[in-house]
Amino acid sequence: IQNERLRLLGQVASGIAHDFNNILTPILGFSNMLLSTPAILDNKHEAISMIRDIAGAAQDAKKIVQRITLLSSKVSNEHHIPINIVKVINQSIEATKPRWHNELLANGTTVNILFDKKEEVVIKGDESELRQLFINLIFNSLDAMPEGGQIRINITEEKEKIVVDIADTGKGMDEETLKRCMEPFFSTKKPSSGLGLSIVQNILYNHKGSIVIQSKPNVGTLIRLSFPKLIEPPNGINYETKKTNEYASGLRILVIDDEMRVRIVLEKFLSSDNHNATFAATGEEGIQKFKNGKFDLVITDQAMPHMNGIEVAKVLHDIDPHVPIILLTGFGEMIIERSAIPSCTSKILPKPVTREELRNAIYELTSSKI
Repeated sequence: IQNERLRLLGQVASGIAHDFNNILTPILGFSNMLLSTPAILDNKHEAISMIRDIAGAAQDAKKIVQRITLLSSKVSNEHHIPINIVKVINQSIEATKPRWHNELLANGTTVNILFDKKEEVVIKGDESELRQLFINLIFNSLDAMPEGGQIRINITEEKEKIVVDIADTGKGMDEETLKRCMEPFFSTKKPSSGLGLSIVQNILYNHKGSIVIQSKPNVGTLIRLSFPKLIEPPNGINYETKKTNEYASGLRILVIDDEMRVRIVLEKFLSSDNHNATFAATGEEGIQKFKNGKFDLVITDQAMPHMNGIEVAKVLHDIDPHVPIILLTGFGEMIIERSAIPSCTSKILPKPVTREELRNAIYELTSSKI
């Protein structure tokens, strides 16, 4: 079992650069455009669209890190929810735009991506994984069209499945390459991890889907993805993640974290909701401030020098067991999966935490006090 785990870990490690380079494309591309072309900020709609794509890519990076930390834990699709696959494809097209539009256009090359599906098509799945899947496939098609071309995406609904066709006019694959293209570490691109289509296949497996590839040299490639159809969802269901409009404000909150950048972000989050936040850079400093003050809530990092978050939480809990404590940690998903939440903490939030996640946690733990 240990050898198999190490083998899988090696495969994941080899694929990190591949996936993160894909994810960094919209982050670096759009942030560079916003910094180098301030006039874009005059167009509020365009600027917000770019910022949303940057945030979406960062969220995908967070999900990849979570999957790495959960490598030794049970993997399941029990948390899959209804997803509008049309929206995911449009997000993937937009996320890859800095490469297929800006970068190639600068080199005198034109690539057109055609996808005009308007209505919702709903399947059950993980939005981040599906974005990763389509971004991988779009980049594969772009790699096959160094001189430009066309990518056409089409969705058809059959009786029991949803079919997504992705066709490009690239250089195609010969018979031998076509036979081996799904193998991990096989690639005709240099340098490459060779994990693009292997990752796609793994994501499809997790969604109970399938893939068929047709390709001819100098003609192009057609990739056909099939997903189980979500049977007759009731009308009026909102398939987006539910967000609460309720949140706490005006609380006295102690924040303990040794990373200054994290403290700055948390200060912005908390001050925007009118909380009175006190900050400490070490566990020892946090304990002293807790003893000298009165707080409604404590937020502490786990990985700190000299004294970690759980050790701090135990001391604070002994001083006043009625003050809820939120533990921030990069290993949050693993701790939750293994049901290893220490009794001295009220809630664990995996890093990086979003404003919405923090808001919801604070409201959940303090709503009775409001």
